[in-house]
Parts: sequence; structure tokens; C-alpha cells
Amino acid sequence: MGKLSRFLLALQLCVAPFLLGSNRAVFWSLNALLAAMALLAFVLAEYKNAKRSRADWALPFQILLLLALPGLWMVFQLVPEVPQLLAHPVWAHVPGSSPAITLNPHQTALALMWWLTLGIIFVAIRAATRRDGVIWYLHLMMIVILCVAVFGLTTLYLGLETLGITAKQQYSGWLTGPFVNRNTAASFLMIGLTIAVVLGLDAYYTLQDNLRGASAAARLFLVLCSKVSVYAGVAVVIFVASLLTGSRAGLASSLLSLLVVFLLCTHKGKRRMSKVWLVTIIASLGLMAVTSNALLKRSEDGAASSNVRLELYHEAVRAIAARPMLGHGGGTYQTVEPLYRQPESGTKYIWNHAHNSYLEAAATMGLPVIIVWLALFAVVLARLFQAQRVSEKLPKATVVVLAISLSEGLHALVDFSLQIQAIALYATCLLGLSVGEIMSSQKNTQYSIA
Repeated sequence: MGKLSRFLLALQLCVAPFLLGSNRAVFWSLNALLAAMALLAFVLAEYKNAKRSRADWALPFQILLLLALPGLWMVFQLVPEVPQLLAHPVWAHVPGSSPAITLNPHQTALALMWWLTLGIIFVAIRAATRRDGVIWYLHLMMIVILCVAVFGLTTLYLGLETLGITAKQQYSGWLTGPFVNRNTAASFLMIGLTIAVVLGLDAYYTLQDNLRGASAAARLFLVLCSKVSVYAGVAVVIFVASLLTGSRAGLASSLLSLLVVFLLCTHKGKRRMSKVWLVTIIASLGLMAVTSNALLKRSEDGAASSNVRLELYHEAVRAIAARPMLGHGGGTYQTVEPLYRQPESGTKYIWNHAHNSYLEAAATMGLPVIIVWLALFAVVLARLFQAQRVSEKLPKATVVVLAISLSEGLHALVDFSLQIQAIALYATCLLGLSVGEIMSSQKNTQYSIA
């Protein structure tokens, strides 16, 4: 059963990005089914595991709270016949209705299903405690993201206006791969880029330790013949694909993620990275120069995009002010947004997302839940960072998680990439791998996050 749960997790990681990035409710259902099967197999395997112990499986309480808090709150938002004080005001205008906190129970139920899919984090935690489990899943995710990049490059240069299973309707001339828009494609590619760089640095450090005293020519030859060059090649392909998405925030988050990776990997001062830094900077500037025409073209329509975002932020703030404590209901932003639009608004569209995940979450879930959730997540990251600092070996999944948490956390201020299920599944899996990695590598419990 344990192997089955890990297989289903791997299958979900392979399937999710190629189904429009799981950007449709029908694909949420498929992911929910795979996640439910994986969790069932996981629970049965844990129950039958006679060798399990608290030292082996110390389930982090903070991770459980991170998953349970929003889920339980959405269940509460769905409860019918709540007192009028709690019910959304819209129900007063619907005769014979069953008032609830959410103004749209159907959308909140879909959001709850979407959220529960992230329960695969527990399978990832257990998988990371297995021998070579972390490296296996990191390689799997990197390969899948490389396939997304190659698919995107192929469709772009052959002029194939397709997302893989449906025709491409928007962002013609930009690389999106199987994703619906360029920003989410850039965020997904950023995850693969970060993984490739971390794996490449780890391989470089291992090789460097074995080449002490060798000549510069010998070092260069062995590096080119090692896994380092493979990871570097993967990183280059993914980075080029990321640049061709035309996402300004995606490019910024990618560069920020790389900066965090290098800082974390060299914090002890034992690893000299001056040459690697130089090569990385030159390569990044060169790749940006190659795609400069696309980036300049993207900047031409940046003003209109920024104006729309500002209008959406104002609408989200007004929605928060209307129900700051209870929210309008998880997943209901598409219904909420038109209610708080100003008559002079320049947009004619109904927006699914606020292009700011924090404002959207506060508007739909309420400020108390979001503040507590963010505080819990900050505690988890702080403990992972502490464990990473004292680890003798490079904790690969932990470095990846810390890097993408910062870069995607800032990207979420201007976009909604983390609300796309394929990206959320990958981020969740990486968090689980990081927790399991730290649990299995730290024998001293004072550095455990449990």
C-alpha cells in the first residue's frame, strides 16, 4: 500500500500540469480522485506498518493545522440556516433560501474539493523518509517541468496554437506550454529551474570535494562529463522557456529564487562559489539579451495590465471591508468581484482572481483565518530554515522550498499562480519532501519541526 500511495503521488505530479495546469473544475475532480486514492493507500500502509514509531513518523502538528484550518472554515461557511448575523447579506434577497456564510455554496464546495487535494503532502512527507525518496521525486518534478518547457518551446516556434488538449485562445506569440496564461507558466517553470540549480550545486559540491588538488583543466573536464552539465543544460532550457513567457513578475521571481538558492547554499562559507556566481550572471544576462525583443514587446502593454490590477485591488479591498471577519465564501471571488466594481471601471470582464492572492484570500475567507494561516506558515518556514542552517549535508528539498516560498510569496502580490492547482500541488509536494527530509536527517529532535 505504501508503494501504491507513492505511485499515485508520482502519477498526479505527471498528470496535473498537462491538463491545462489543472485550471478547470473537471480536472480538480480528477486530481481529487487521485489524491483520495493516494491518501487511502497511505493510511492503510501506515496502519499495517508494525515498525512505525513516533521517531519514524512524528507528524508535524503545524502541517496538519495548515491543511485543516482553511478546510474546516470552508465547511463552516457552507453550513446552511446559520443565524442572520452570520449569513451573507445576499441571502436576504433570495426567498425560501437556506442562508449561509458563503454567498455561493457551489463555488465554496468546489474550492473545498480543490483544497483537500493538497492532502497529498502527507504522502510526500512519508516518501521523503524513504531512502533516496527526496532525490527521486525532485528528479521526477524536474523532468516533468522540462517536458512542459520543451512542449512550450515546440508549440511556440512551430506556431502551434494549442495548449495540448484544447486550442490556445489567448497570449498568442508567448510561451505558455499547457497552461492557460503566461504568468502561471512562468511560475511553474520557476519551480523546475530552482530544482535543477539546487541539484546542480549539490552535484558540483560533491565533485569539488573529490577533486581537491586537481588542475583547472582537469576540473573543467570532469565537470563537463558529470551530472553538473546535465543539470545546467536543463536549467538553461527551462530558463529560456521562462523568459519567453513574457511574464515580468515571473522573470523577477525566477531571479530572486536563484539568488536565495545561492545564498542558502553558501551560507557556511565552506563552499567557494565566486566562479559559479560569475558564470551564472554572465549566462543569465546572455539569455536575457537573446530574448530581449520579446521582453521589450511585453513592456509595451504593461501599463494597461497594471491599471487593471489596481482596479482589482481596489475592488478586493472594498470586498474585505464589507465582511472582514467572515469573508464572502471560499472560492467565490468570481461572484464577489462584480458586486464591488465601480461604475467608472475600465474593464468589461468578470475576473476569476484578484491578481493578488492575499487580498483574494482575505476577501473570500476573512482576515482572521488568513492571518492565522500565514503566521503558521511562517513558523514552519522558520523551523525549516533553522534545520537547514545546522544540517551537515545540503538539504535539497528544503532549499528549494525556502527559495520558492520567498519568490512565489512575492509573486502572489501581483498574481494568482499559487491558486492554479498544478502549481499548488508541486509546491505542496515540495513542502512535504522538505519536512520528511529534515525529519529523516536530524537525529537530534531539537532540530526537528515536529
